[in-house]
Amino acid sequence: MYYTLTEGITPALLLFYIFFLLKGKKEHYNKIKITFYFIASTVFAYLAITRPVLGIFGLLLPLFIIQDYWKKSFIKTVSYLLIFGSISLSFLILWEIRNYKITNQYVGLYSIYFPDNNSIYRPTLEAFWNFNKCWGVEGHVYHSYSVPFWSAAIKGDTSKIYIKNIIKTFPKYVVDFYSEQRLTNVFKKYQLSILHQKKYYDTSLPMPMTTPKIELEVIDDFKQLTSEYKSEFWFQYHFSSPLKVFKVMAFHSNLSLYVFQHTYRGNWLMESVRFLFFGLHTLCFISVFISLFFLQKKETFNTAITLITLAYIVFLCYYQRGIEERYTLPILPLLIIGLGNLLSIIQNNVLSVLQQRNKT
Repeated sequence: MYYTLTEGITPALLLFYIFFLLKGKKEHYNKIKITFYFIASTVFAYLAITRPVLGIFGLLLPLFIIQDYWKKSFIKTVSYLLIFGSISLSFLILWEIRNYKITNQYVGLYSIYFPDNNSIYRPTLEAFWNFNKCWGVEGHVYHSYSVPFWSAAIKGDTSKIYIKNIIKTFPKYVVDFYSEQRLTNVFKKYQLSILHQKKYYDTSLPMPMTTPKIELEVIDDFKQLTSEYKSEFWFQYHFSSPLKVFKVMAFHSNLSLYVFQHTYRGNWLMESVRFLFFGLHTLCFISVFISLFFLQKKETFNTAITLITLAYIVFLCYYQRGIEERYTLPILPLLIIGLGNLLSIIQNNVLSVLQQRNKT
């Protein structure tokens, strides 16, 4: 893939991981089976450190091992779980040890908002972003006002226009609930915190490991706003916003390349292609929910993949909320296969009903 981000390789890594799991599950000769599980564990170790959120698919490995060995040998089951589990987590553990030696503290898997980060990605931005996620704002909209706001302040420009540009993008009911004056006061304090950062930024020094008092105040302000939103607009936060995010995630063609969106856009042939892939992409995401009604106890793999993929989608919609196409790329192959499997099940059910009617 053309991405120079983790999503450039994670789709392939996830497919390799699942492929070797299936090879191991279908293999009858134990030594070869163990070899495939070893390869799957190693690939997963690389996948987990590349994109930790995809670690949820790691649940497939112990599931297959338990299915293969539980009834045969308890000792083998526990031994293989420990061995392959250790391999699967080895890269993450080594990475965390490395980070601890450098920082002398636990860094975590997603350290972009680490206290010494001397960029826009401060703990204050994290709190600001969490507040915006309440009503399901799209990522590109959020960046359109958060980046200019920070870029101006870090240069010493704390004009009120940047605050107004932010507030005017907020839903009207949000501004009415908090009042424009209260929101303005919070953002003024946010500007002051960026000015505090400026003296480190101008000299290319890292920020102190202890979060400055002014930033703690800004974080508390945004947390309070977020808490009040959850309490007052609980339906929007827990239901409407995640559904809005799902709409943005699912209802598009996923053809983001320039040639599709600009070069030939408007051409009837290109529009036909875009419409076709819009339908395919939408069906893929809808089908994973419909598949819940066709799960079969005998098909453990299909059931597990469906539930884990669904859990990942729910995570993106409810927790992460800031959706970009690259976040769903690793699961697109699974969704396409799932759609084909669902259509096959529906076809078989329809044929079965027709055959029964013909007999009667």
